[in-house]
Amino acid sequence: MVFVIIVSTQKEKQDKILINHEKIHLRQQWEMLILPFFVWYITEYIINRIKGMENRAAYRAISFEREAKENEQNQDYLKYRRPLTVDDFLLKNVFFLINLDKF
Repeated sequence: MVFVIIVSTQKEKQDKILINHEKIHLRQQWEMLILPFFVWYITEYIINRIKGMENRAAYRAISFEREAKENEQNQDYLKYRRPLTVDDFLLKNVFFLINLDKF
C-alpha cells in the first residue's frame, strides 16, 4: 500500500497541525481499505454539492474532514482513537445525506 502526504513548502512540513490532520486521513484510509475511503469521500462531496453547498462548505461537511478537523490539534488523538471512529461521523452524516427534501 502506498500512502502519500503532500506538503509543498518548508512551512507546511513544520506545521504539526496539518501533519496530524493528514495522519488522521491516513488512518481513515487504512481502516476503510483505501478505495472505499475515496469512493465515500467523493460521494459525500457530490451529494453536498447537489444539495446546493458551495465548494468549500461541501468539502468541510465530508465526514472524514470533520473528524480530521475536530481532532487535528490533539497530537495524541491517534494514540487513543478507537478503531473505526470515523463511523461516528458517518452516522451523523447519514440523515443529512439522505434528507433530500430541499429538492
